[in-house]
Amino acid sequence: MLKRQLSTEELIEILVSQNRAIPSRTMAIQGLLLGLGGMAAVYFILSLGPARTDLRMLTADPPFLIPVATSALIWLTGVAALFFLRAPQGSGRWLLLPIGATVLWLAVEIAGVIADLSSDGSAAFAFASSPECPLAIIGLGAAALLALLFFVRDAVRLWKVPAIGVAAAAAASLPASLLNLFHSLDTAAMVLLWHGVTVGTMTATVMLVARRRFRRPIADGRVSP
Repeated sequence: MLKRQLSTEELIEILVSQNRAIPSRTMAIQGLLLGLGGMAAVYFILSLGPARTDLRMLTADPPFLIPVATSALIWLTGVAALFFLRAPQGSGRWLLLPIGATVLWLAVEIAGVIADLSSDGSAAFAFASSPECPLAIIGLGAAALLALLFFVRDAVRLWKVPAIGVAAAAAASLPASLLNLFHSLDTAAMVLLWHGVTVGTMTATVMLVARRRFRRPIADGRVSP
């Protein structure tokens, strides 16, 4: 059978027609995924244990509050950008919000590394094992990503890989921010290692998978396997 590439107008028509009535089977699968994601989120939250004993004192400590706030800002700006991008006339400039928040968080953490280096010397790069950080970020982040993609699926249809990348970064940044309430990492370099690398790896992996999915050739109105 001959295959042909659809024009942009034909592809939009197909997507619109498919969006008019979501099959009950698809809704059931989405509901199941959300349910599993919710259970995973509850499990990982319970596994984090009690909040830090020094948390009340840290609420007045700028070196603690600023990194946590900028990390949470990635989640907030990412969600806001995705909701604005749900409209067909939404501007791609909204994607700059989470990008700017990510740059700000990196700048704050790098400044923290410099401050640790000036005060503690080589001890600023002393790393301790913290495997619970990647596990919690990936587990909670996956659950948050499923829920986020469900509610902003219109933005994903319109913007595809960029929207999914923003959703992944936002979803992973949420548990990375919450982890600071349950346990501490001794240096800013450790935060960049355990939190930053995990969030970046999860975001890149999700974007690569999405890119492969959206690059599948379309023929006769159907996506080729």
